[in-house]
Amino acid sequence: MRNFIQSCELLPRMTHATGLLVHWLVLVMLCAFAPGVVRADENAAVGIRLKTAYLINFARFVYWPAAEEGLPLQVCIVNGDAYRELAAELKPTTVQQRRVSMLVVSAGEAVPAGCNIIFISHGHQRDWPRILESVKGRAVLTVGEEDDFIASGGMTRFYYENKKLRFAADPDQARSAGVQISAKLLELAKIESGPECAAGDEPARPGTVCGK
Repeated sequence: MRNFIQSCELLPRMTHATGLLVHWLVLVMLCAFAPGVVRADENAAVGIRLKTAYLINFARFVYWPAAEEGLPLQVCIVNGDAYRELAAELKPTTVQQRRVSMLVVSAGEAVPAGCNIIFISHGHQRDWPRILESVKGRAVLTVGEEDDFIASGGMTRFYYENKKLRFAADPDQARSAGVQISAKLLELAKIESGPECAAGDEPARPGTVCGK
């Protein structure tokens, strides 16, 4: 355990050669879930890599309709120019027998129809209605990082707590779109309610909290 913690503490200073990136993503995901180990916000580049690790691992623990089995799985990052270099370095990987790729969508560009995970990076709150409406009724996991993203109809969001990167989720919102978030992943998430929370502060379902 001590060696593991030391490895986590070295993450901000690690080099990220293409051949080592996938192994690094696995380590960074473990570090992200280890309380009191990595302060992700100490360095913006580390935060970007942590979020990328989360997105790749979301693909491992989220299930899409059976009709999509074997089809490519595309992670799209909106307003994601800061992620472009990392996306180019990412080696091909397979999750649930689906080849995973990452696509960066610049601000103002249309989001491709083939996205299975859409991450809307900071600063484009005005685009939420358009993007969320465009995937309504489709099995697409939507991810944001603003406080009210889930309350606005999104499914998951990143947030910082005690300088650690965490994530929140609304499994009911995901399920209604045909996306099943695994119980293992939900054990690590803060559960929040969706649009029904926007009208007040009281949770709509037992065990949930509205976005703060």
